[in-house]
Amino acid sequence: MHQRGMLHRMDHPELGSVILPHSPLRFHGEERIELVASPGLGQHTREVLADWLDNDATRVDELIKSGAIGGLVV
Repeated sequence: MHQRGMLHRMDHPELGSVILPHSPLRFHGEERIELVASPGLGQHTREVLADWLDNDATRVDELIKSGAIGGLVV
């Protein structure tokens, strides 16, 4: 299964080296999508609050300090 590419070894930031399933299907002329670790809890919170919800950095800091936003990775 490793030779066919159905199993893929990946270095996970928290778990270390892990083996993950990957699709064994190949399409002529197409590159395979590289497996990446899922984002951690709160990893993109600042980006979402600032860019998507149009809050400035001061407002984001206030929300975090007040406890309204939890699980933030700093």
